[in-house]
Amino acid sequence: MKACRFIRHERLFGYPARPLLAAAAASGSTETFTAVVSFLQQRNEVSRGGPAFLPEEGCDEFVRMFAAAREGGANGGAGGAAAGVQQPAPVCFLP
Repeated sequence: MKACRFIRHERLFGYPARPLLAAAAASGSTETFTAVVSFLQQRNEVSRGGPAFLPEEGCDEFVRMFAAAREGGANGGAGGAAAGVQQPAPVCFLP
């Protein structure tokens, strides 16, 4: 999440999403992972007009993990490695 704050503060909005998502997933923290995905989706919304990642960014696996975490948290089930934890407060992309 510190990386997201740094990117926002320094306005490095072109920074590739995949390394951030990989680090967040490797952290083992659902809260961190979902906050980073939310931050990047907000970045996409502002810069591209929609939350989706571009195919060439190679973020599909992380989008699936995010969906599983949200589904698991909503259903109380085990929807993946990041399931069962409530959504964190989003890291606001806009200054």
